[in-house]
Amino acid sequence: MDRGVFMELGPLIDKYAPNLKKKIPEVAWKSPKVSKNGKIYGIPVLDGAVADRVIFYRQDYLDKLNMSVPKTLDEFLKFAEGVKNNDMNGDGNPNNEWVISLTDNMSWNDIFTGSFGVRPGTWHVRNGNLEPDIIQPQMKEAIAFYKKLYDNGYIEKDFITKKQGDRGADINKGLVAAWGAATYQYAAVAAQEYPDQPKAAITMAVPPKGPRGENFFQAGSDQVYFVWTIPSGTKNPEEIIKFLEWAWTSPEADKFFAYGIKDSNYTEENGQIKYDPKGPSNSELNEKEFYQLSINVRENGLNNPLALKVQPNSDKILKGYDDAKSVVMANDAVYMSQLKAMDGRPELNPGFVAGSLFYDWFVKLVVGKEDLDKGFDTFVSEWKKRGGDAAIKEATDWYNAYMKK
Repeated sequence: MDRGVFMELGPLIDKYAPNLKKKIPEVAWKSPKVSKNGKIYGIPVLDGAVADRVIFYRQDYLDKLNMSVPKTLDEFLKFAEGVKNNDMNGDGNPNNEWVISLTDNMSWNDIFTGSFGVRPGTWHVRNGNLEPDIIQPQMKEAIAFYKKLYDNGYIEKDFITKKQGDRGADINKGLVAAWGAATYQYAAVAAQEYPDQPKAAITMAVPPKGPRGENFFQAGSDQVYFVWTIPSGTKNPEEIIKFLEWAWTSPEADKFFAYGIKDSNYTEENGQIKYDPKGPSNSELNEKEFYQLSINVRENGLNNPLALKVQPNSDKILKGYDDAKSVVMANDAVYMSQLKAMDGRPELNPGFVAGSLFYDWFVKLVVGKEDLDKGFDTFVSEWKKRGGDAAIKEATDWYNAYMKK
């Protein structure tokens, strides 16, 4: 941008694409990937969904225990106790099932920290400073809940050695009662019967509420998948802008990026779309992904409501996206770039990342190798001394400067 490589697009958008700014959310336009100093240098391609994270519950297990989807952490603990004390999958072994599956990929399997108002990887302004959630007292509460699951035998004792790839096999065997998932995965899950669990049924839900009524799941993002730019000196750049205006506003473009080509990928009868995702062109030739994703100039179309509407179980899937959106956590550092204070310091990573201080201490505290209260305080102190204080200062300076723009 500073070197004049990319063309400023704001005036072109205002003149040739008056609806583009309405169609694309402001959070994407404000992203540093798109704009700088109030000027637009790119047109964002969107993720296609504000959020997609939910919990998958084995509904048949809930039914067997005569329980509803847990709405609170206390209700979840009752569900966990029921799973522990009953042979849920009917394999004759009452001791090989867990309420959730934790593995080495905790960033995917963490479904509870948001119930305490914090999430690894997020930063929030507290007492005038922009600080990561991992060092807050609420995170200690969240770790204490995971420890309770561990101490009560609701999760595997050797979870730290389990691989993310093992989780799918355990789910297929009916060894897991609930797990973090993406809404778009529901279609594939609902379409197949588990090899050892022919009566398996899945219900999607938001996390249970914690002590203060919170149940956040996915952290908010700028929703940018990637960005279109136009090199300086390009002839007739307005034609590109006009094309993107068409792509975002034309009903024909809506159909094209959702379904493909009429009478090849879909048909239309009396105004109703007839679309078979398993049809020869859509599945065997992989044209479903081609139109919805590969050549889609506006978004990851796999998440588009029009595309989802014609899928089996579309009502449940669309509700899943709405539910995921309802529990998004705001992130005050959504536009913050990599901090210099963290360069070459992977141990300071504020997320659930292997090799980070947070991940290492999380495991120690959950399995009881360190006292929860003293250990958490030690972790916070060590994180700050090893560069965390400098990271907080740099983050706070960035935030204060950013908010003044």
